[in-house]
Parts: sequence; C-alpha cells; structure tokens
Amino acid sequence: MAIKIVSSRKTHIELLRIVAIMFVLFNHTGRRGFTLFLDSDGLLGTVYLFLSILCKTAVPIFFMLSGAFLLKKDEQIKDILRKRVLRFVITLAVITVVYHFYDVCFNQKAVGNFSTILNAFMSKSASGALWYLYTYIGLMLMLPFLRNLVKSTTTKQYTYLIALNLILVGLLPIVSFWLSNGKYYYTKTFAASLATAISIFFFLMGHFFENVVDASFYKLKNCIWLSVAAVVVLAVCAFSTLKRLDLGLGFDDSLTKGFHYTLVAVPTFSIYAWARFIFDHVAVRKWLAATISHVGQCTFGVYLVERILREQTVFMYNRLDAFLPRIVACGLWIFAMVAIGTAVVSVIKLIPGVKKYI
Repeated sequence: MAIKIVSSRKTHIELLRIVAIMFVLFNHTGRRGFTLFLDSDGLLGTVYLFLSILCKTAVPIFFMLSGAFLLKKDEQIKDILRKRVLRFVITLAVITVVYHFYDVCFNQKAVGNFSTILNAFMSKSASGALWYLYTYIGLMLMLPFLRNLVKSTTTKQYTYLIALNLILVGLLPIVSFWLSNGKYYYTKTFAASLATAISIFFFLMGHFFENVVDASFYKLKNCIWLSVAAVVVLAVCAFSTLKRLDLGLGFDDSLTKGFHYTLVAVPTFSIYAWARFIFDHVAVRKWLAATISHVGQCTFGVYLVERILREQTVFMYNRLDAFLPRIVACGLWIFAMVAIGTAVVSVIKLIPGVKKYI
C-alpha cells in the first residue's frame, strides 16, 4: 500500500488510498464478488467482470501514490536505509509474527519456533497480500537510482514509457491471443522493466502525474476522455476474458495477471485524474476532508491485517447474502471491513511508538 511519508497531506491522495484499499478487499472476495461473473450470465455477468478487472487498479494506484511522494525528495542512502527500509522490514517482521499466532489461535496451525516464523518471513507465506510490502522494500532499496532517473527524465520520455507499457503489457498479449484464437498469449516478451514491471512503472508514473504534469491538465474534458478510454480498455479486456472462457481455457491465476492487468494503466490514470480534478475544482467540506484524511491514513494498517479482517467478518457477508443480491452484500461487507479496520488501526496507533510503523 502507499505508505504515509509526510505530515502535510493532500485530500485527493487520501481518497485514492481509500479507493485502492477497497479494491484490494474486493480482489480477495472470490466468488462473493471478484469472480462473481463466473456465476452470472448476460449483461449482469459482464458488469461483474468489468468490476473484477477494474479492481486491479488497486496496486498500481498504491505504487503511484508512493512514487508521487518519494521520488521528489532528496535523502542520503543511510537515511533511506534507516527511515524507510529498516522501518518496513520491522513492520513486516512484526506482522509475520502476528499472522503466525493468529493462525495458531483461529486456523488450527501448530505453534512454530523461530525457524518456522523466519521461514514464513523469508518465503512471503504469512499472508498472500504481503507481497506488496516485500516489493515496496525492494523499491526503497532502489530509490537512490530511481530519484536520479526522474531528475533527468523529460515529458516526452515519460510519454514514450507509457506507450511501451501499453504495447508490451497490453496490446501484444491481446493481439496475439485473438489472432491465434487463444493458442498464443505473449506477455512481457521483451523485458523492458521500466515499462513492464508493475512496481517500477507505476512508481515512476506517480511522480509524473503528481509532480510533472501541469495542474491545468486535470480538467473535466481530459477526465472524460480518460474515462472513455478506460471503458474501451475494460471492454477489450472483458471480452478477451469471455473469449478465453468460451474456448474452455478456464479462469486461472495466469489469466488474472494477464487480461486483468492488461492495459490497467488506462483505468488507473483515469481514476487518478478524477481524484485530482475533484479536489482541485470542487469545494469539499472540512469535516468530509478530515474524514477522508483520517481513513486514508489508516489504509496501510488495514492492508496489514486484511486477511484477519476478511476471515473474522465474513459472517457479515453471509447474513447479508441471505436477503440481498450478492454484489450488494459484498459491497456492504467491504465498507464494513474498512470501517472496522479503520477503528482498530486508529486505536492501535495510540500505542506509543507504533504510529510511525503503520
């Protein structure tokens, strides 16, 4: 998740954090929401598929927010290692221990020794969602190089990078799939990591859209055009997924990382632009801005305990599902998880010394 970096905060950043954490939660709902389209036909099934693809903007948004804050700063390597790398290594180690004892108490897991916990830490097996934090720490280790890179990168070069991403990650897999009638699916054939690695690409894009693109870009006309492009992209990815299902190829993890991430840059940029436009042009009441800011600052903590929240509140979904449409029950469940998670994290932050880690 996008990590809190500075005390002065922009409301559109906090809103984007909230949107992204809700998408993360939706991404982990399985047949209750994320893959609900597999159990639905017609227009409704297509709408559910659109939502399933749209939620994949969560991780790109979080990487963009981190890049927006971090790439413009200047720090010595020792400060990066101490303030950023060590900080999140400690956070990761602590949450790994928390998940171990949570599984002992609630999932009938045997109590392990230090070696067991260390293995969970090194193998990234404490919770699937924690992969982001491992990747984030990797970005922090590369931060001095990435900061030097953006200092000399021009707008034309950023545009070129976006084009590379759309072609190599987006068009190449889709075109190869359709032309071969599902036989071939080329993804990231060319290892242009700045454009094809989701973490690095969106980290750089965050700096570009927040600190390089002129504020005049974020106007209604451009937001509408980006939205149109996003709908087209979602349609292309959705129908490619449906084609795969029609061919009997199924829906698996490789597909999730394929068509669901194909061209994800377009809807991600659209969501980012709308957030900037809203808070640049629309007056927001102080209480609402304060609420958004508070919830946004708790999203990292909510992300850390996401699996615990999901497993301990699933009874809410089960009760709602008894009398509401499944997608509505899922949406209300997600709102409940965010609310409960925010309340819990707010209390935990009151513990001396904890706030700076979450």
